[in-house]
Amino acid sequence: MTQTSLGLSDKEFLVSALIPIEQFNEEFNSKLSNKDFDTLGGIVTHHFARFPKINDAISIDNLRFIITSTEKRRLKKIKVIKS
Repeated sequence: MTQTSLGLSDKEFLVSALIPIEQFNEEFNSKLSNKDFDTLGGIVTHHFARFPKINDAISIDNLRFIITSTEKRRLKKIKVIKS
């Protein structure tokens, strides 16, 4: 794990919304597209189709994303759960 993510368990991680998609994919062995967005927060917000609130959750591919902290209409921290 890097400074942008913190392992809470073997399946749960607290991740900075600013983590670059490329880095996220490497750390989580995922294949999220970085074509339209640079950060995890960008992709997650796009999938909600609105600005998410704390505790809102969404699944993308085989990962569950739960919003844990926001600041001034920006995502700060996202809990990632591997299924």
